[in-house]
Amino acid sequence: MSGAASPVRHMARTRAIGSYTHGCLAGGIALPIDGPGYEAIRLQRRRIFGHADMIAYLRKLGEKTVAAGLPRFRVGDVAQARGGPAALWPSQP
Repeated sequence: MSGAASPVRHMARTRAIGSYTHGCLAGGIALPIDGPGYEAIRLQRRRIFGHADMIAYLRKLGEKTVAAGLPRFRVGDVAQARGGPAALWPSQP
């Protein structure tokens, strides 16, 4: 048996544990840095991980963005690889 998990098995194991403020992420999936209709930004913060459903949603939204002829959207923060506390940043105009 190989040590590598298939994508389907990996997605089935993605779990959000706990609450929004006191939780963690098990089996998080990385959002590809660049995809149809979107781009990940602030890569140095390493917050491009998320629940498999969230990553699938963002990718599908990117495809719909392209189909609608809209400009690319940017994804700044999803989650850290295993969740955890996130520093609060003031909104920028």
